[in-house]
Amino acid sequence: MRLSTILKLGLLTIEVLKIMIFATAVILEAKNASVGLMIFLGVQGTVFPVMALFLCIDSVRFREYLPLLIAGKTVGIFVILGWLLFSQQSTIITGFISETTIVSFDLFALAAAMVIRKDVKRLMSDCPAEAPQEAMIESDTLQNNKPETEEN
Repeated sequence: MRLSTILKLGLLTIEVLKIMIFATAVILEAKNASVGLMIFLGVQGTVFPVMALFLCIDSVRFREYLPLLIAGKTVGIFVILGWLLFSQQSTIITGFISETTIVSFDLFALAAAMVIRKDVKRLMSDCPAEAPQEAMIESDTLQNNKPETEEN
């Protein structure tokens, strides 16, 4: 449990650091780029820090984000590795940050998400009687809204 908490905080830190590096690179590189383009590129990168924040807040409640985070990080790693193999440029963001740094951030995030997912599964198996609150509310609502039949 303690390792999972440390990994959640590390995941959030890495994701926030990565978006800050990206924003700095966009500002430094895009002298003539439009504001709309910068917002378009920046908004897409904020999804992972927001998921990491929600996982830090309550990883059991937001456990559905873990497969999305794992899939996104896996895709990101393969995209950067494909870039390195097939591009003619030495770096994606010229001279600012190396791809190995980005890949190492994503590898850490992927490993952390897998450990957190395993911990959440263990927590869920330890407490099978505790159903998610939404499912309990839904079942109560369905039972209370049954049409009453007249008995004559």
